[in-house]
Amino acid sequence: MPTAEVHCPECARTMQIDHEQLGAWIKCPTCKLAFEAEEAGGSYDLVDPLPEEKSSLRASDGAGSEFGGWEESAEELRRRMGD
Repeated sequence: MPTAEVHCPECARTMQIDHEQLGAWIKCPTCKLAFEAEEAGGSYDLVDPLPEEKSSLRASDGAGSEFGGWEESAEELRRRMGD
């Protein structure tokens, strides 16, 4: 019987399952997460951040910043977090 390799999305454990189980819900024996089995190495959709997320970030000169030049003010962060 053919097998497929899947990775747990929570703990990244690699598992071998029967090929017929692809698309079924399985449970990781390590972290116990239930997830839909997809063959390892599948495709991923990359998306841009939402427009409001882009606008809340601003480039700085990076001087003294440990975040590589991107900073967010405390006020902007609180507004985004809903506080």
